[in-house]
Amino acid sequence: MRRYLVCSDIHGFLENFIEALEREQDVDAILVAGDIEMKTHELRQAAGDLPCYIVRGNCDYYLSRELPDELVIREGSHRILLTHGHLYGVPRIAPIRQQAKQKKCDMIVFGHTHQYFEREIDGIMFLNPGNLKGRLEWKTQSYMLIDFNDDGSIDIIKKRFR
Repeated sequence: MRRYLVCSDIHGFLENFIEALEREQDVDAILVAGDIEMKTHELRQAAGDLPCYIVRGNCDYYLSRELPDELVIREGSHRILLTHGHLYGVPRIAPIRQQAKQKKCDMIVFGHTHQYFEREIDGIMFLNPGNLKGRLEWKTQSYMLIDFNDDGSIDIIKKRFR
């Protein structure tokens, strides 16, 4: 089994990212679905030796040369489309679903809405971990873990931040 820590919409609150990492010490990789609003080396430094996949969100416009708008990550038999979602008009589903189909992805990890979302639609798993933003949103802060099991199945675990 391989476990991914998945988060989005950090909006400069590095301490929240670090706290999530401290809570989840058995992860193998990290997916960050944009709106980091900090220097990427700060996130990568906090992640240590863990692979850390990061895409640009609408609030990360100044990182346009540093971060891609989307990535496709392979994990076992799965292909994950990692994107912030703003370029596809989320929470609308159709445009982002079309992009996943074009890229032959069976999972989409996105952010932007600050709302946790987990649903399979047309054979594609749509996952939004919510947000790690600030102290004012403690009641809604969340992230997720994805367990990629050896048999090809996945388990999604919602984690409330506070």
